[in-house]
Amino acid sequence: MAMTTSGRLPIEAVLSLEAAVDLLTTSMSSPFTTPICASRMHMAAKRIEHALQTNAPTTTAAVKFSKSFPRLLRAGIRFLTYRQTQEAHDIMTLRLACCRCEKLVHGKGPEAAEQMRKLHDVEMGNLPDMFKPLNGIVFLHSTVNTVVVLIHTALSGSTKHKFRTPVPGKDKRDQPWPLSGEDLLPNGLPDSVHGLELWSSWEDAGGSIIFALATALAGFYQPFAQALLQPPDYTFAISRPLKHLTSAMEYYDSHSSSNPLVSTVSEFEDPIKHIFDYFQMLVVQDPAEAYHSMIIAKISEMSPVFTRLSAILSSLPASVGPQARDQWNDILIGMQLLINIGNKTFGQLDTDTAKLAKAMADPVRDGLSEMVVARKGGCANLRCPKKMDGVYSRLCAKCDLMRYCGPECQKEAWKSLMFPHKTLCAKIHTFKRSLTKQSWSLLWNEEKVDMDAFLAMRTTSGKPVDAKLVGEIGTILSEMKALKTLYGQIGMGVSEYDFLTKMRSS
Repeated sequence: MAMTTSGRLPIEAVLSLEAAVDLLTTSMSSPFTTPICASRMHMAAKRIEHALQTNAPTTTAAVKFSKSFPRLLRAGIRFLTYRQTQEAHDIMTLRLACCRCEKLVHGKGPEAAEQMRKLHDVEMGNLPDMFKPLNGIVFLHSTVNTVVVLIHTALSGSTKHKFRTPVPGKDKRDQPWPLSGEDLLPNGLPDSVHGLELWSSWEDAGGSIIFALATALAGFYQPFAQALLQPPDYTFAISRPLKHLTSAMEYYDSHSSSNPLVSTVSEFEDPIKHIFDYFQMLVVQDPAEAYHSMIIAKISEMSPVFTRLSAILSSLPASVGPQARDQWNDILIGMQLLINIGNKTFGQLDTDTAKLAKAMADPVRDGLSEMVVARKGGCANLRCPKKMDGVYSRLCAKCDLMRYCGPECQKEAWKSLMFPHKTLCAKIHTFKRSLTKQSWSLLWNEEKVDMDAFLAMRTTSGKPVDAKLVGEIGTILSEMKALKTLYGQIGMGVSEYDFLTKMRSS
């Protein structure tokens, strides 16, 4: 068996995938009593990562791989959302970080000791005692990140509120995950928020990935998005994310003079991306007044952080590349919009941000993005009474894009006064029919829009896709989304006619 450059056996020779999954599942299921230390958990996580990278080269394959370990997913989400005091959480973390594995094999012979040594990411006993707990905590951070990636990936291929179907005859633990809201978040909504908040106190070593997990959970299950907004402190919704942004900026300030490409380093880039994806999710998932009220209440805390980050992002050199520049520009615009909400100056961008937004406008990209969101979203009916209740909505049979929770909502949307689905459905159907079934399916299989792949597509007649039609559909969807947000704020319960009358008179 070939050795690695470090002189150790390759991970797949030390631990089978099945053993790694079982080890990690067992340790997370009983973190206060397990004899498994963070170093062994990390080895198991590395083995799973190796299998993911080797066996799942595409997004679709990665989703399938992640979903194939329901016991691990259930143990992971229960572990990460478990509510306890900060002191109890710290004790649990330290207990896992401290390795006692030498005692487990004491007196069992050299073969047992050697096998246990191989299951650790560092040589047992080689580190000074004072560094062992710290090393274990680093391993635990990394393990948590791997578990989050698996859960996030498993959810990324799921339609909003569409829970899995039970398989007859299978053990409950091996049923597809999640089967229900209770299976998704077994510790309940409020306690799950508090549990994640404990892990978000790690403002380094990739700790911001907890917000990526919250984004995935809330994007799939609307009630969790509402649970994230916990007044009056809004700790997990606002205060803790701001600390992660501050930590990223401090990293930038301390490294920018020695590394001109510091903005591409994960310690700076990842927290900012995770936090603003999280903020964007909260905007999209909560159309009622609660989100705006939270921003208004926390604007004095947000403004100095956003001002500092805006200065950094605006000063980044052109060498970061066009793709990174677009990402940072999107965040600059997002910060300005959030500040406007907090200051109650809705829709008013400052001159520089308005120019930036105009320069970045891409009707085709934005249109396709709106279509992706609509297809994965909930009921598209403006007045749907169930849209905040976690109800799964089915696709319109004709356009295969818009979703409705039942025939009543679809009939009401079909004859909507402002955005009748009858008209929109015809446009979408025309675009769908121009593509092959494979091309249409490919549009929804990736989490992010791949514009190069989209523009390279050809219609059934061999022509380029109708980019203009995509832009038109996207504009309608964007305006529908804005109207739904406004209806959630000021029109809940009234008829569409009365709502429009109220809008015209205000």
